[in-house]
Amino acid sequence: MRLPIRMLLAGCVAFCCAANSANAATIFLADLTGDQEVPNPVVTNAYGTGTFILSDDQTELSYSVEIYGLDIGDIRTPEPDDNITGTHLHNAPAGANGPVVFGMIGPQHDVVDRKITINDGNAGSIVLEGIWNVADEAEGADALANQIGNLLSGDIYINVHTPGNGGGEIRGQLYVIPEPAAVGLAGLAVLGIAAARRRRR
Repeated sequence: MRLPIRMLLAGCVAFCCAANSANAATIFLADLTGDQEVPNPVVTNAYGTGTFILSDDQTELSYSVEIYGLDIGDIRTPEPDDNITGTHLHNAPAGANGPVVFGMIGPQHDVVDRKITINDGNAGSIVLEGIWNVADEAEGADALANQIGNLLSGDIYINVHTPGNGGGEIRGQLYVIPEPAAVGLAGLAVLGIAAARRRRR
């Protein structure tokens, strides 16, 4: 699976946040692309990134998901097929499909915390932010406590649905990044990979 520079830079930011603010929190990243869709990869210009922070007591999962190349309610384009109809966390490993455990859009389980920011321009992004916690169970979300093991084992993915691709337009598996103690080494690794990619251009 490709790991674009934007994802590597997001990782660096997440490392720094973890080091400064959450000694025991667990950080997850996701790189959303069409080629991860199952059973058939989707050819699309849309993509996204996600950062998820599991609190040290494992009672809350904060999320920030940034999506490019898609629309909400024809705000950017009149084309209906690029409208986001659903954004969910599902339980299944890479290469398999599984049930929704938490909805951000369609259904929106996170009625208390979810915030949507629509950045300007056709090339702008849509940002979803919020927190999955016990309050969301009343809206139909699975209990976060039931999914902790799946989160830590890499068996949770985020899927963004559109009318043009009802089964999912872009998808990304959540994976744990190393502990904050590895900030220095991880940062050097990111810089090294970025430099190597620049040399190949």
